[in-house]
Amino acid sequence: MQGYERVFEGLDYRGIPVISFMKKITDSPWFMVAKVDKKEIYSPLNELTISISIVAFLLIFSFSAIIIYYWRNQRIRYLKELNYTKDKFFLIVSHDLRSPFNSINGLANLMIEDLKRENLSKVKKYAELILDSSQNSIDLLKNLTEWSRMNTDRLAFNPREIDIVSVINEVTGLLRPYAIQKSITIIKKTPSHLKIYADKEMMSSVIRNLISNAIKFSNPEGKIDISVSEKENEAVVEISDFGIGMKKETIEKLFRIGENVSTPGTQREHGTGLGLILVKEFISLHGGKIHVKSEVGKGSSFMVVLPLGDHSGHRK
Repeated sequence: MQGYERVFEGLDYRGIPVISFMKKITDSPWFMVAKVDKKEIYSPLNELTISISIVAFLLIFSFSAIIIYYWRNQRIRYLKELNYTKDKFFLIVSHDLRSPFNSINGLANLMIEDLKRENLSKVKKYAELILDSSQNSIDLLKNLTEWSRMNTDRLAFNPREIDIVSVINEVTGLLRPYAIQKSITIIKKTPSHLKIYADKEMMSSVIRNLISNAIKFSNPEGKIDISVSEKENEAVVEISDFGIGMKKETIEKLFRIGENVSTPGTQREHGTGLGLILVKEFISLHGGKIHVKSEVGKGSSFMVVLPLGDHSGHRK
């Protein structure tokens, strides 16, 4: 073993594992050997490892407990909000359905009485009011059906390339008789066409609700401006009326079902309370945004911004 200096492991005469260091003694054929039990060397390290493991376990356990507690509280809060929303939803629906049907029932009785008296001028007026109430009921049922299907994941989302200008033209054509009744002029400033990637039925619902509201809150013989433009790969649709307008507090509550902000129109038209909620959900589903500007006594403007491609940004 002359000429060697090294560290080695093995068993000593007791049969106990040791770590030894061997060093040659200068000017001597002998070697000096120092040894220590392996247990003595590794014991502090093992204790440190165990301590670290315990601390790590406690940290993971505590962190997991916090996450579970937070998740449970969030879920309870979500379920409470969901339950409150459901109750509020049914309250709105029951109120909005009862109101037009009560009106129809009362007006029908008045019509019968005036028919007996052959007072045809009043009969015509009552018939127009019945038509208005029944149209509101139809609008409510449409919005109710779409909202319930949306929130039970049964409303199919079928985006494809559509012409948003054509959709606007179709909707304004359907609503024109309603505008004529109030002598309201609809002015459109649109290109000949503008292609977007969207679900046509949902976009029709968005435009229908926004124009219906514009007519509802416009004064007789007023006007509604509808403009369409393209800005930075986005389609911008703006629908403005010059009617009664809204307060800032009302605007902040418009898209929340927990807030009943249904307001009678300029001719006491009843609202459904669901239209703008649907509008917001449909626009969000497309990756778009809606902005509202309004001033009491000067009117309101709703601006819808939609990506030209699909909601993940891919142009079709």
